[in-house]
Amino acid sequence: PRLFSGKRYLFVKEPLSHTAGERIRTDYLVLCHDSVNSLSEIMALFDFGMLIIDGSNGWATTNQLISQAEKMNLSYHALRKQGALIIEKN
Repeated sequence: PRLFSGKRYLFVKEPLSHTAGERIRTDYLVLCHDSVNSLSEIMALFDFGMLIIDGSNGWATTNQLISQAEKMNLSYHALRKQGALIIEKN
């Protein structure tokens, strides 16, 4: 994960090809470029505070991920639908 203002950000830019092991902890998990279709797979690999669905995802992927996140009660922000995310520095 990348560190910025004391928070960890992890960007998923291409489909994941590894299997679950110890979960990687990050404050913000950013999904880009239609790289993820199933949040179940992501949950097995990452422990995150907020899911950010990047604007580079297509509408279908964005809607699918939003639906899954809501069913799983995950904290998320979809840039394509909600616009910019402002993260206050603590």
